[in-house]
Amino acid sequence: LIVCDPAMADNGSYYAGFGHDMRDTFRRLCARADVITPNITEAALLSGEEYRPAPHSGEYIERIFEGLSALGPRIIAVTGVHTGAGEIGTVVLERESARRYSAMRPELGGVFYGTGDIFASAFAALLTRGAPVGTALELASSLVADSIEYTYRQGTPRRDGVAFELALPDYVRRVAETFRHGG
Repeated sequence: LIVCDPAMADNGSYYAGFGHDMRDTFRRLCARADVITPNITEAALLSGEEYRPAPHSGEYIERIFEGLSALGPRIIAVTGVHTGAGEIGTVVLERESARRYSAMRPELGGVFYGTGDIFASAFAALLTRGAPVGTALELASSLVADSIEYTYRQGTPRRDGVAFELALPDYVRRVAETFRHGG
């Protein structure tokens, strides 16, 4: 399973030192991947869509999916999607079946660093283990949401990343329970 998390941009802008050359390189890499996990900014850049700040309409997400599908990955997971109803989460397209999934949670305002990395790692591990896409999305999203919640409650400085270590015991139990009952 080839997974690509094209980390190059956020909040409508490239990271310092990155630009269109990095986008073009990631497009080539995503064309070889089975699974891609861009955030909404990266997804817009890779798909050729203009980045739009929240809220993100269903029509906008569909255009992004179309552009990313043209690159060739089997599974596209776009993180950081804001519905406009005080929710944020991830939307997924499983191209072969044309099924769409989403996992939304209440938004807690501000940026929580490292959540994309945590999501991509957990999602990829679950898919590798044989979890169906919807199950992998729900479990990986729960790890991210719990990590954000712990960080928020503890007042951990945002630049230090999220307190995912505190969320791991519950996550491991949920994963074990899921696979005990057949994935």
